[in-house]
Amino acid sequence: MATGSKERYFEAAIDLLADRGPRSLTLNRLCEQVGLTTGSFYRHFASWAAFKEALLADWLRQRTLLPFAAAGERPDAFEAVNVLIGDACELPHRTEAALRSWSLADPDVAAVQATIDRIRVDSTMDALARLGGDPTRARHFAVMSQFVLIGFQQMRSEGDVEYLRWALCRVFEEFLDPGKHK
Repeated sequence: MATGSKERYFEAAIDLLADRGPRSLTLNRLCEQVGLTTGSFYRHFASWAAFKEALLADWLRQRTLLPFAAAGERPDAFEAVNVLIGDACELPHRTEAALRSWSLADPDVAAVQATIDRIRVDSTMDALARLGGDPTRARHFAVMSQFVLIGFQQMRSEGDVEYLRWALCRVFEEFLDPGKHK
């Protein structure tokens, strides 16, 4: 009997979150989505809490640590900013919105969400600071870019990610050339 893989459970959980929200993420629905039994689930995870911890760790690694580290490794600061914009646009925004909603009711999810937000702001601030200027101003613009991303996700604007790309580009253009868009 096939037991699937941890990744299959993660993918199914992400799909449930995106399609139905955090309340839909239950053991029975997850196993139904994967097409396997709860016994298969428990061969991979000792408990629901262990699954949730592994899911959140995977999300943090795949959607924040890896892409933001890659941007930080770019020697050219402009290229790093463009990578950050591209990565932000490629996020599964409905899932991100569902995770943020889940974080309001679950302290474990809230802790991971806070880490994700901090890493994203810090990475963006570092890229901006490499472009020059005041570090405090770089932090303000990094926070503003996070506001743009979260706002886009909360609006459920899956339809046209080019609006997000446009808005993030305007944030960075204003950082580079204050007053240009007045």
